[in-house]
Amino acid sequence: MMPAGERNRRATSRGGFTLIELIIVVTVLGVLASVAVPKYVRTQAAAREAGAKQTLALLRAGIERFKVENGRLPTAVGFHAEVGPYVRGDFPSPGVGQRGHGILVSQTGQKNPTTINAHGAVGWLYNQTMGEIWINSDETDSEGVPYFSY
Repeated sequence: MMPAGERNRRATSRGGFTLIELIIVVTVLGVLASVAVPKYVRTQAAAREAGAKQTLALLRAGIERFKVENGRLPTAVGFHAEVGPYVRGDFPSPGVGQRGHGILVSQTGQKNPTTINAHGAVGWLYNQTMGEIWINSDETDSEGVPYFSY
């Protein structure tokens, strides 16, 4: 026959978790999430910024190819149609700052931060005199660098 203490121990043992065990698991998961989530957000921002730089390089190369093949720079009015064939797929948006893919023409002959973000959703600032293009946003990247300075 089994002693009374042994019988009581088996009768009350249900194989579940105690409240303390659950609190410890939740705390460990919270600590892991507090480490992983900021890293994930930083990685997403870095990927967007790298994509914006790559898109700018693609557009700048398209402008150069257009200039070499046509002997002139693309016009701001026909920019999408003129540079579009040198860019694969749909005409890109910057991916950072304002998301539009429209073109704002710089009237000053140079990149001028006072013209940046002058038209809300317009994504690019193009200087047809010099053939230069920038991201039309006064926002900054994860390191505090303004997007228009890329």
